[in-house]
Amino acid sequence: MYQLLASISRAFSYARTWFMWLAGATRDTALPSWFYQALHALLVIATVVLFGAFSPWITDPNDVKVSDAPFIQKHFWGFAVLLLYLLIRVAIFVIRLLLEREEEFDDIRRAWDAGMAALDRVGLDIQWLPVFIVVGAGEEEDALFRAARMSWKTTAPGREDAAPVRIYATEEAIFISCTGTGALAAQRTTVLEPAVGGGMDRTQRPTDGISHSETIDPGSMGARAPQGGGIATIDPSSWSAGGAEAAPRPAAYGTATGTMVAPGAASGTLLPGGGGSGILAGLQGAAKSTAAGPIRPLAQAELDLANRRLEYLCGLVTKARGEFCPINGMLLVLPLAWAGLPAGADTDRIARSAREDVETAYRGFGLAFPTTVAITGFERTPGLRQFVERGMRLNPKFLDSRAGSKFPPGAAIDQNSARWAVDAGLQWFRDWCYSLFSQNLSDSTNGPIYRLLCELQTRRDALTRQLQLTFEGVSGADATRLSGVYYCAAGRSERDRAFVQGVFRKLVDGQDDVAWTADRLRTDANRRSMAVAGLVLAIVLIAVVGYLVYKLFGRG
Repeated sequence: MYQLLASISRAFSYARTWFMWLAGATRDTALPSWFYQALHALLVIATVVLFGAFSPWITDPNDVKVSDAPFIQKHFWGFAVLLLYLLIRVAIFVIRLLLEREEEFDDIRRAWDAGMAALDRVGLDIQWLPVFIVVGAGEEEDALFRAARMSWKTTAPGREDAAPVRIYATEEAIFISCTGTGALAAQRTTVLEPAVGGGMDRTQRPTDGISHSETIDPGSMGARAPQGGGIATIDPSSWSAGGAEAAPRPAAYGTATGTMVAPGAASGTLLPGGGGSGILAGLQGAAKSTAAGPIRPLAQAELDLANRRLEYLCGLVTKARGEFCPINGMLLVLPLAWAGLPAGADTDRIARSAREDVETAYRGFGLAFPTTVAITGFERTPGLRQFVERGMRLNPKFLDSRAGSKFPPGAAIDQNSARWAVDAGLQWFRDWCYSLFSQNLSDSTNGPIYRLLCELQTRRDALTRQLQLTFEGVSGADATRLSGVYYCAAGRSERDRAFVQGVFRKLVDGQDDVAWTADRLRTDANRRSMAVAGLVLAIVLIAVVGYLVYKLFGRG
């Protein structure tokens, strides 16, 4: 039954497309819309005149029962075609009028219109600012955007309203959050994730007056960053306990990681907490805090509906952006809790929901764009609050840096590269943890910090599998470009938020890393060819019509 309904829906969509062309409406094309509308008008006029000119050869004028209108008798078929065309135009207008408030995804349309109106009120133009879509934030959306601590000029619809799409905008960029749109958003509603627990409940906000909307440059805080270091991840080797500079070491992962390694003291075997008990506590406590609850993969009908909703949003964005690229990047939000699901076919199906959104956006926008992965739910991991507190002692901006690693732009994702991306992020945590241990081996917080490291290590294989299932086959230079994998804490409390602002800054900094796909370029080239052919045909028809008019009326 579902297949039958889907077939009927596709047939109706095709028919509607042809009727829209007949009515003068145009789809997104390579040339301006006025060109197609003018071409359409010329073809209609030429068709009407041709039928009128050849009407006597089709029907004897004496058979047309309009005795008091000889002109209509002589050119009857021209008037008939014109009336048929007008009837179709009126029918389409009436249908649109009746369906105007009954769109399939009216909730998305209402939220989108509210967002566009809010942008107009604050004087922001969606065609002039870079646009990013945020997919999969779910119930964490509000906390995630608050944790970014950017200077939001507008948020619409309001945070208090349940909306499938919400637009956040600053003077630098526009973020479109797909909270209730797409497969990942739908899948998150079917997996019972643990409640936000005691994460960083003792983390204090810095009081030094430093602006935390800045992108961190480690070179300005101490020792210069080694080649290949990113600007939003902090090198712990730049600050010792006493504030003196420490000599930097070469980057462990080359230019691709965007991170810098910890001091040489961290490379040895350490016993956090003054003995083996800290390590033992970490191992025993790992893998018990971020596991997800009962799971239910999306049914195929639910998946198809979610994909259509995201496709619809892609169309709205593309239309609003006009001749500019639809988006400048994507933030893909994946729950850390999913890495605690038991391995199996159902878990793989859940992981593939993220892939559905990546593929849908790729097709819908016809664009190769950078995708940054934000692994959220980090605030539920024991030891995070101690990790952040110790890091902030070295630099108050540690809270707003990026926790993870960037990825070589344009590189395709397979099992090996996915494992490399996960290992690079884990290496960032490992270097930082051991660097903190080296500051004070007897610190009582070493045990919880080591437990944090163990917790992440137990998720290594599951995170690798998630990245592989999400990007394999749809990533590369002419496809989705994975730009980095980062861990974010976005709890409901201000004290449970860390490592978010740097991720948002990375999106803005990489806004130019976009390109039209080969398929999109071929499609546009074909449309240009068809437009030129149509223009030539219209000119020929107009010439023929002019000749016929001259022959019929010019001799008298």
